[in-house]
Amino acid sequence: MWGIKIFNALFLLLQAACTFYDVRIRAVPRWLLLLAGAMAALSRIAGIGGGTWSYVWGGLLGIGFLLVSKYTGEAIGYADSWMIFVLGLYMGIWKLAVSLGIAFCAAGLWGLGKIVFQKKGRKETFPFLPFLTAAYLGVIGW
Repeated sequence: MWGIKIFNALFLLLQAACTFYDVRIRAVPRWLLLLAGAMAALSRIAGIGGGTWSYVWGGLLGIGFLLVSKYTGEAIGYADSWMIFVLGLYMGIWKLAVSLGIAFCAAGLWGLGKIVFQKKGRKETFPFLPFLTAAYLGVIGW
C-alpha cells in the first residue's frame, strides 16, 4: 500500500518538473523523460499494481501517440507523447484513458478560452503537459 503512494508521489514530482520545463522553455530535458520511464519500469519490476496486460496496452497506446508525433511533425510534442507512453506503463490502459479524457477536455476548454477571450488563432500552440499532470493528479487522488 505504501509502495504505490510513494511511487505516485515521486511520479507526480517528476511530472511537475517536466511541466515546469514544458511551460517555461517549451522543451523537456531527455534525462527527466528517461527518469520517468525508468521509474515506470521499476514500478512494473517491483510488482506495484496488478494485471500485466493493462500496462502492456497502456504502453502500446503511448507508442501510438509517439507515432502520431512523428508523422504529424509534432502536432503533439514528443515529450507529451513520451509522458503518455510512460503513464500507460505506469498506470495501465484504463487509468490512462481517464487521464487522457480529462487532459484533452481541459486543454480543449483552455484553447477555446484563448481563441474567444484573447483572440488567438487556431494555430496557436500551448504546452499539454500541465493538463496531463493535472489529470494524473485527479486520477491518483480519486
